[in-house]
Amino acid sequence: MTTRMTKRLALGIATMVAVVGAGAAPAEANPNAPLLGPGSTGHGVWCVQGGLNFVAGAGLVQDSIYGQATYNAVLNFQRYFHMTYQDGIVGPETGSFLGYLVDLRVPHLWEDDGCWDAVPS
Repeated sequence: MTTRMTKRLALGIATMVAVVGAGAAPAEANPNAPLLGPGSTGHGVWCVQGGLNFVAGAGLVQDSIYGQATYNAVLNFQRYFHMTYQDGIVGPETGSFLGYLVDLRVPHLWEDDGCWDAVPS
């Protein structure tokens, strides 16, 4: 993990307990969005790629295709934050936390891009 990525992800550590621990989900959260993993395509994948680029400096091509680079970036994100599921799949825990981190940096960005509807949260 690069120093730049470490610094960006460190921003979220201080807020992780408050945000995730509180269990609050935004009104726009979509628990019925499909899990995202290798082979997935579409807007949800675009949101995940953009979110990881924005909060973690992942350097992903935002092409809406969940390939190996996206898988690796999600897995690194999950491991860094000691998430329950460290499997490279974006489910509700990963999707919610990534969305919160994006919205902490720029309020409503995740919502305005339609990501709460497209990413499991």
